[in-house]
Amino acid sequence: MTTPFALIFARLRRQAGFQTAYQFYHKNGGRRAFGCSFQNYLRIENGSHLPVPKRLPQLCLQLRLPLRGADLRELLRAYLQVWAGSEEMAQWLIGPFEQAERVEPALDPAAQALSRVVRDGARPLTLEQYKAVMSSAEAYWCFRVLTTDRKGQTSEALARLLGLGKARIRKGLEALRLCGIARKRRDGGYDSPYSGNYLTFPDPTLLPERLKAAALRYTKDMVRRKGAVVDVRHCGVRADALALQGFLPHLREAIRGVNAYAVYEKTERSGLFLIESKVCKLFDF
Repeated sequence: MTTPFALIFARLRRQAGFQTAYQFYHKNGGRRAFGCSFQNYLRIENGSHLPVPKRLPQLCLQLRLPLRGADLRELLRAYLQVWAGSEEMAQWLIGPFEQAERVEPALDPAAQALSRVVRDGARPLTLEQYKAVMSSAEAYWCFRVLTTDRKGQTSEALARLLGLGKARIRKGLEALRLCGIARKRRDGGYDSPYSGNYLTFPDPTLLPERLKAAALRYTKDMVRRKGAVVDVRHCGVRADALALQGFLPHLREAIRGVNAYAVYEKTERSGLFLIESKVCKLFDF
């Protein structure tokens, strides 16, 4: 017999791009990330087990839920309902903390468009696929091009576009082919079954620092060789560290929101862009 928490959790898992429990478990790192076997994880989804509270933040991170939002509130309310034994008891527990007649603000059109992109086209990459992508600059840039181009590319065209040697391009394409990100066509060109999808990457807490640093290194080199910095903004602020956490979900959503502008065919002014954000603590004050 399932539970409200299990039903909502499974729905949010599908919305995050994981169509099956098996896919969600293994593409998010398996036992290493979940701290349990797949069979034990299935107990959460079928409603026979309610995870302990300390596991909820990690599960919500794997669902790609923002720190504050209607989906997270719905999931936590369902959790309390199952834990407390009834919806009435859950409401008694959380009622004093809710604002009277709370009204959810409507999503703006860009946010609505992005929600449709994520819901209808999200595809997660496995940790092994991510490692293949980050294994070399040529693999990384072939990945970036093929997953944002529906027509595909030849190795020669990729070499010209990226300013990398043909031998390096062929090596990068082979790494992507072996992990299922690239496929070779009968005409000798390459395309990707992931083209046109909103791609989600593994939980950052599971990624080795060297892999995360690789993307920054590849990008810095490409900007130096072929690109340009389009815009830079800085803002220094003295703030309470805990209160500042409330700003981070808005920053993450703003970065994710650029996907609403994605195109998958060449236009007169199209290019490959990187949008990045960084929040640094400078010193205690």
